[in-house]
Amino acid sequence: MSATVSRGDTGRVAEGVALYVNDEAWEYHMTLDQDVKPAGVRSALEAIRALGLKPLDEDEGEPFFLEDGRIRMELARFEFDTEEANTCSS
Repeated sequence: MSATVSRGDTGRVAEGVALYVNDEAWEYHMTLDQDVKPAGVRSALEAIRALGLKPLDEDEGEPFFLEDGRIRMELARFEFDTEEANTCSS
């Protein structure tokens, strides 16, 4: 299941996963409920990739627990590297 959310809006992208997107402020994150199932996480990751987003690398930031026990994962826009893509397809 995937969903598109508007700028500065929060929407469910999978069961137990909410996505926040604000392009104007460059703020992106997803919040996982405590009881989220692996299938929900997989669906959410597919949805964020379809929107041009990816989780931050470990050296950029790690997921953290919110006070209510949910997990917040910061996201970033990714840029497609055409040179790398050409190398992979050869």
